[in-house]
Amino acid sequence: FNWLNENTLNYSTKFGSKHALDAVAGFTVQKNIWDSNEASGSDFPDDIIQTIGVAKVKTGASDRSEWSMVSYLGRVNYRFMDKYYLTASIRSDGSSRFGKNKKYGYFPSASIAWRASEEEFMKNISWIRNLKVRTSYGLTGNNSMSGGNYASIGLVSTDNYGSGVGSVVSGASQSTIQNDNLSWEKTKQFDFGLEFNILSDKIFFTADYYNRLTTDLLLQVDVPAITGFTTAWQNIGEMRNAGLEFSVNARVISKAKFKWNSNFNISFNKNEVLALGPQGDPI
Repeated sequence: FNWLNENTLNYSTKFGSKHALDAVAGFTVQKNIWDSNEASGSDFPDDIIQTIGVAKVKTGASDRSEWSMVSYLGRVNYRFMDKYYLTASIRSDGSSRFGKNKKYGYFPSASIAWRASEEEFMKNISWIRNLKVRTSYGLTGNNSMSGGNYASIGLVSTDNYGSGVGSVVSGASQSTIQNDNLSWEKTKQFDFGLEFNILSDKIFFTADYYNRLTTDLLLQVDVPAITGFTTAWQNIGEMRNAGLEFSVNARVISKAKFKWNSNFNISFNKNEVLALGPQGDPI
């Protein structure tokens, strides 16, 4: 059962003929509940009665898990003379998957763009059109992990105990370490791009550079067995992902009855693990 409620408020205005502004503010909340029940039977006396109740061996299982998220967000776009663009945004996300001290993450971003082809000094350069330069920097968060919805909580599981008189009794024991400071995995990214058209909008060029640094990786790491456990979920490690991307699109023939478009793209990427575990020890 999953429900999502989203609320946004939009505002747009212009100041004279040169300035334009629009803004968005929002609040979202989401919750997911998973319930499952299973019953099975085997070793039936015959094939006539096929209900589980007559099976000699009966088993059953049930499961329930929940997660929830609450978010606040805002964004402002500003344009000046349709040549200069500025965007700034921020969002706050709270996830039930993290420790009680670090449930919320704050993620700002900003971007600017310049349509250089609209400048006076570009008017006499007829072979190049729609020249745009853009750059951005921002922070995003990740709350997905293989540890599921309760990685930050000290979970309890069934266990057996010796009674001291030669018999075993059922009980419970803690199976995972609690981490009240488990928090968001964060990614900082810088982008720089350039795009333009030539030959009367027949050939389109795009080039982009990106540099992405991910910190506080959500990883299950080894811990000393003297603690009573062997692994624990922690925010640990860093990774960098950087590269270049180029693309060229061409309208070779644009007739009414026949069209021919061609495109070419190439990318270069370097992915580097900067740190894993204490003192860089491998995990």
